[in-house]
Amino acid sequence: MDDHDIDDPQSAYLRGVNRDGIAFQAAVVRHLTELAGEKKSAWRVEATELPVQAQGRPFHVDIVLRHHDLERYLIVECKRVQPKFARWAFARAGGTNSSEAPSFAVVETIHTLGSAPCRSTGERDYQLGWCPKVTEGLELKDRRADGEDGAADKTGRGAIQQAVDQALRGVNGMVNRFVPSFRLRQYDSKTALLPVVVTTAKLWTVPLDLASASLADGNLLRNSERSATVPYVQLDHSQSPQLKHDWGLERNEDPSVVADWLGRVSRYPQLLFTESVEYESLRTVLICNAQGLVELLAKLG
Repeated sequence: MDDHDIDDPQSAYLRGVNRDGIAFQAAVVRHLTELAGEKKSAWRVEATELPVQAQGRPFHVDIVLRHHDLERYLIVECKRVQPKFARWAFARAGGTNSSEAPSFAVVETIHTLGSAPCRSTGERDYQLGWCPKVTEGLELKDRRADGEDGAADKTGRGAIQQAVDQALRGVNGMVNRFVPSFRLRQYDSKTALLPVVVTTAKLWTVPLDLASASLADGNLLRNSERSATVPYVQLDHSQSPQLKHDWGLERNEDPSVVADWLGRVSRYPQLLFTESVEYESLRTVLICNAQGLVELLAKLG
């Protein structure tokens, strides 16, 4: 066989890497390392492809960032999208008036309280009034790619949902990795873990209020306001039990221990339903276009 009939290895490798998006994660790591080295970011790369497990399922966390002087971590999931699906659009939380939305993120927080059991729950942290709060993201097809507009799949949420779930799974895996060693601490501490999806998708907010849909047919009408491109958004997501770590309040069956723990960290003497949702399920996920990383990290401190 003539050598010219054999596919060039570099060309074949490039096709595979560019198809699967493998190089995107490496490029993000390089960018983050350079920012920290140039003292343009307080966040340093602590680990990449870190093996963890949640609900008995092993997997790898793409990137772990640690703040240089605070007990805070960013758990980063890299998502390179196909060019024809490279627009992610989100409705603004609170409808067209985004100022109505709460500005605090609900962040997974590991608590050590001296000799008390170590637990990890959601806690309001990070005032994010500068970050657009959104809901219901859809992947939009480029009409030039296949002659029509619409969602990337039947639900219109496949890639976004997958990225958000994987980022949250990474947070829960990190909790399972941290808590066994944190239990040895004999002092009070709080460690926050915030999930971040870094993507090549261009992010849009659309001025639509989902609650204004017609009760007759469930359809929304077009708004006269214009959609806007943004570098990042914050999305509150209720994670499923299949993603959760092993160190929540439900782990301890002794009511007196749980009551004592809540009395030290809760805003109320007993766990109210709305607060229990935040403690157990609701978490804020930041979604950032890769070119907005410098600004996002600066805003996070």
